[in-house]
Amino acid sequence: MAAALIPEPSLLIADEPTTALDVVTGEHIMDLIADLRTETGCGVLFITHDLRHVWRRADRLAVMKEGVIVDSGTALELRDSPVHPYTRELLDASYRLTGKPTYLPEAASLSEPATEYLKAVGLSKQYGGAAATERAVDRVSLRISEGECIGLVGESGCGKSTLARLLLALEQPEHGAVLFREQALAGASKQALRQFRRHVQVVFQDSASSLNDRLPIWRSVLEPLDNYKDAQPVFFEGLQLSRREKALRLLRITGLDEEHMDRYPHELSGGQRQRACISRGISLCPQLLICDEPTSSLDMPTQRQILNLLKRLQRELGMSLLFISHDLAAVGQLCDRLLVMKEGKIVDEFAATELWSEKRHPYTRLLISAAL
Repeated sequence: MAAALIPEPSLLIADEPTTALDVVTGEHIMDLIADLRTETGCGVLFITHDLRHVWRRADRLAVMKEGVIVDSGTALELRDSPVHPYTRELLDASYRLTGKPTYLPEAASLSEPATEYLKAVGLSKQYGGAAATERAVDRVSLRISEGECIGLVGESGCGKSTLARLLLALEQPEHGAVLFREQALAGASKQALRQFRRHVQVVFQDSASSLNDRLPIWRSVLEPLDNYKDAQPVFFEGLQLSRREKALRLLRITGLDEEHMDRYPHELSGGQRQRACISRGISLCPQLLICDEPTSSLDMPTQRQILNLLKRLQRELGMSLLFISHDLAAVGQLCDRLLVMKEGKIVDEFAATELWSEKRHPYTRLLISAAL
């Protein structure tokens, strides 16, 4: 942004500058752009897929769909009298903490889970060797139990993804332990780790890099089944299916179809790629699915669809779900229990029904205020 302002432009075009940022940082960036506009007098064209960022700041809004401007006007005009159905869809999908959106199921009542699948005790991870002064993850403890949908929320760079990699045994902690079914993963045999990864799957943020760009989608979806040939997922019980038929069955579960099977990742939209990644993630019927920012770069209607899909699959398959995000508005309405992370530490933990409690940590209150 500083480089763009050096020539003192009369127009600043900001193309998705807040994508994948947490709500607090996103609001700071928006405030900065508004201040720069006031100080320099330059015009601003702000391009975004999230109406929440521009709703209170833009003089005029234009809504684009499939290469065509389908609606335009002031924020008030678009809110009260949208011309195009797609504008209404965007408005309906722009969830906030002021109310329950109709498309997201309400969080299930919190009860004591029967089985504890995954547990972390005092996890710490530091990068940069002895010269490092801060830990990416600092003495974090948590539990994930049968059938739970847990949200892990925090600003960008707070250590959420590092914690996910530790839980997945993709990295080793410097201190603490991860236990799966009460068995520590540190020092576990290759066979034990292989069984662990069969039951704990992941959906990463970047769907494009998660899929092999040299393979058609149907082959990428079958990779876990190729690695665990003895697996018998419930999707295929009692059926004699070819490999392609299995892939198609998995793709249909997430809303894709036969027309998508032979496409390559670059030929799909971001939402379609993420659906394919979810199909792959559930192919072994895991006991736990870890979703690391799976919707952060998607437009609001597609975010809504992916969130509803994950919640439906979690309930239908009976699996546990760890949903990592910087969007408290979505996580607070999707999950049963929330963990709030700041500077590598879990600073707050509570049932979703207790979001508005006065006991909330000051940082949780900051996230709430940014999402209102």
